[in-house]
Amino acid sequence: MTFLENVPVLNSLFNDWRFTEWFVIIFIILLQFIFYKTVWGLRLRAVGQFPMAAETAGIQANAVKYQAMLISGLIGGLAGAHLSLGYSTQFVENMTNSRGFMGVAAMYFGGANPVLTAMGCLLFGFFRFCWSQITGLRYSCSVYFDDALYCDHCSTGYFHGGKDSG
Repeated sequence: MTFLENVPVLNSLFNDWRFTEWFVIIFIILLQFIFYKTVWGLRLRAVGQFPMAAETAGIQANAVKYQAMLISGLIGGLAGAHLSLGYSTQFVENMTNSRGFMGVAAMYFGGANPVLTAMGCLLFGFFRFCWSQITGLRYSCSVYFDDALYCDHCSTGYFHGGKDSG
């Protein structure tokens, strides 16, 4: 962004971000709205909590589970595309570097709430950045948002997992 080039601190913080890193901020807000303000989000949470009760209420639990799996897979694919195209511009073996597990940890840390999960991602990213500074590795400040798409992927998948009473 050209208007940030005149402010040195903001330029170094925000100008090296990729499109997917800006997109994930909007996506987190969108997921928060969808999960907690729409009928589909209520059904998704109901199926994740207690599928048998959701079926009793007339919700097709398997259809909602498949929808959540499809959306979760799409978000996971976006996260992988960000890693291979936006972050490192090449595919290398073990490029995820256990980011999926960190995403699951952040999802549980945030209680599957997209905003709280994103805060967990920022916290984990901050600690990873601090560790890289201590050990001498160099990461940009955008490392805070690297795991955010993985965490959105995990929080979408969390709601369809639920307890099975069968």
